[in-house]
Amino acid sequence: MPKPRRAYLLAAMVTAVGCSSAVAPSPVDGLWGGDHVVLRVNPLGATVEFDCAQGRLAARPAPDGSGRFDVTGTYAIEIGPIPAEDRPPLAARYFGSVDGDTMRLSVTIVDREETFGPFTLTRGVTPILVKCL
Repeated sequence: MPKPRRAYLLAAMVTAVGCSSAVAPSPVDGLWGGDHVVLRVNPLGATVEFDCAQGRLAARPAPDGSGRFDVTGTYAIEIGPIPAEDRPPLAARYFGSVDGDTMRLSVTIVDREETFGPFTLTRGVTPILVKCL
């Protein structure tokens, strides 16, 4: 292969890698745990698990200049003989604040105007959950 073509291919590969659609990491990415709650945050959103419920955040929490965030998502109850995945998820709002390695998290079930929390979570802490039967 002639050298000019090699240089062109190398430049095209570098440009393609530089233009990838990768999402930049966020300071809230990772595992957050607390009493009766665990939050797993990744570039595409987050999942939350409580003793007797689970949820999904539509986007990862993005704290503003004051450390506050507010994200829509879903919430599914895990009580009784019907598994959470067989129940219709409820519209929810996850909100709170982040200060260093500490997060305060509350969830409101939109249709019921019912709020749980605040829960205090710490970055990297494995929670103790007591799952409902």
